[in-house]
Amino acid sequence: MARVWRVKVKRQCLRLATWSDDNTNCCNWTSVSCNHETGHILELHLSTSITYLYGVYDVYEISRFGGEIHPSIVQLKELSYLDLSSNDSGGMQFPSFLCSMKSLIYLNLSYATFSGSIPHQIGNLSGLLHLDLGGNSFTGKIPYQIGNLSNLLYLDLSRGHQYEKDGISMYEENLQWMSSLSSLQYLQLSLVNLSNSFNWLPVLQSLPSLTELYLQWCALHHNFHPAISTNFSSLTILSLSSSFDLGSPSIPKWIFQLKNLVSLKITNTYLQGSIPNGIYNLSLIEDLDLCTNLFNSSIPDCIYTLNHLKSLDLSNNNLHGTISHAIGNLTSMVTLALSDNQLEGPFPNSLSNLCNLRSVGLSSNNFNQQVSRLIEIISNCASHTLKVLSIDSSKVYGNLTAQIGIFKNLRHLSIFNSSIQGAIPISLANLTSLKYLQVNRNKFDGNPFDVLQSLSELEYLDIGDNLFHGIVNEHHLTNFAKLNYFTASGNRLTLKVGPNWKPSFQKLISLDMALWHLGPHFSSWIQSLKHLEDLSMPNTNISDSIPTWLWGAFPYASYFDFSNNDIHGELSYTLKNPINVQTIDLSSNRLSGPLPHISPIVEYLDLSNNWFYGSIASFSCQEKEEPMTLEYLNLVSNNLSGEIPDCWKMWSNNLMIIKFDNHFKGKLPISLGSLPWLD
Repeated sequence: MARVWRVKVKRQCLRLATWSDDNTNCCNWTSVSCNHETGHILELHLSTSITYLYGVYDVYEISRFGGEIHPSIVQLKELSYLDLSSNDSGGMQFPSFLCSMKSLIYLNLSYATFSGSIPHQIGNLSGLLHLDLGGNSFTGKIPYQIGNLSNLLYLDLSRGHQYEKDGISMYEENLQWMSSLSSLQYLQLSLVNLSNSFNWLPVLQSLPSLTELYLQWCALHHNFHPAISTNFSSLTILSLSSSFDLGSPSIPKWIFQLKNLVSLKITNTYLQGSIPNGIYNLSLIEDLDLCTNLFNSSIPDCIYTLNHLKSLDLSNNNLHGTISHAIGNLTSMVTLALSDNQLEGPFPNSLSNLCNLRSVGLSSNNFNQQVSRLIEIISNCASHTLKVLSIDSSKVYGNLTAQIGIFKNLRHLSIFNSSIQGAIPISLANLTSLKYLQVNRNKFDGNPFDVLQSLSELEYLDIGDNLFHGIVNEHHLTNFAKLNYFTASGNRLTLKVGPNWKPSFQKLISLDMALWHLGPHFSSWIQSLKHLEDLSMPNTNISDSIPTWLWGAFPYASYFDFSNNDIHGELSYTLKNPINVQTIDLSSNRLSGPLPHISPIVEYLDLSNNWFYGSIASFSCQEKEEPMTLEYLNLVSNNLSGEIPDCWKMWSNNLMIIKFDNHFKGKLPISLGSLPWLD
């Protein structure tokens, strides 16, 4: 079988390791499905899942396939399923030869960076049941031949399908072509601008088999209340998030006639006032998402009557009042999201009836309750199911009791920015599935690593700004091999490790140890952390010169903070090349010598309160091959002298704040007037 995707060498191809000349039976290859009687290939599953790791996009980027689809794919005469979504085609045109593959019933080319126009020959694929072309950059009108795909069950034209008319970029607004898709069950039109399409709802109602409808970011009109046709009653999933004009008063009443709805999402749409009681009619609803609106009532009683609810998201509104005891009726609830409102206590005892809870989000409210009370209520029934608990910034207080150790399947615990005090309970060591722990900005004390050292699955740990103290040894950190983010700033902890210690957390991306006792020397162990992007060690009693290895040890570095130490020596002696870190803070040390050279990528530079001397001409007037991106420069309280050179226009595109205050003489140069902020 010919290789379908000409994979670029720079891409990670481990997923295709079985596609080799030594393995001639391609039915045994990964992502290939065959008819085992005839040996013909039926399906190719080559999608790349978008994987985030707390905001890290790298895993996805390095695993995408890249290149072009090879025309020899048409030789696969029985291929019925082709998924190449979320890869990188390099902006190639829609592969028109696919339009000759009449055996296809499933075609997914979404988010694969295709461009050009959709060929009208696509109408030849009369057997298609699933077509997904979303997330690309196609131009030209949608070919009307798409309407010939009468067997189509699934259609996705979302995001990036841009059309042109009379040289003006616009989106297709006449949806009449869609009315012939009588078999259509799934329709995705997200980010298609329908602001001038006044017939969108009548056309969609004419599709008798439609069960799933996604119209996010479509600029729909809401100021009409049509009668819903019998055909439209087949709809079970409806998403209108960010779709209506700004200032829409409430949920359109016609939605409450869709009595077979199982999932309704209307988010980020500026809905106001009370949540309407019409939701009571949606008696089969399982997933209700009304987050990020402007509702400013209490949670209406009609919500508590929806006893099929599995997921309820009312977060990021202005809801107030208490959570009713009637919430105990929602015994099917799996996900409860009420964060970012103004809800108050007490926590109702009836929460203990929700035995299927996996995720509870109550952050950023005004409960003013003891944290132990909530944990006690939830643990009565959901101790084995709960995986996510977020109650940060909700005015909870008191001690974190030993009962927290009951939730042995918990993966995410967030209780930061509260008034929780005392030591971390020993029982928290039972949470061996925990991946994310954020307890910063509380009043915890003691040595947290006596307990945390058992949590070998941790990927994100933030214990900053507490009252922790004590000695942290090598054995405390041995089990943190999966750690990516480690923030422990603002505590009085002391690190004592051997000179040859190599941390287990070799995947670490961000490290913040502000206020720890790390000195007097620069810690040589950080050299091994090759993936570090952010490194913060201010106020850590370092009394040393900056080692030469620091500037080249971290190829992905974007943030350095070594301020408020006793770092000394001439900085230029340790630099083989210009500083190449986007944000760097070396303020309040004893660094001396001339100002260092910086690369064009530096955006923030604070060298204030040091002993730098000499002219700033070599710094500010050095010739640049690339435009500079510096936005903040602070040189206050050094020993710089001489005249301020007249070469600041070259910095004016980005430099927003510049602070001097040294021993300069002479007149201020005219070019300083080109900078927007001078102090």
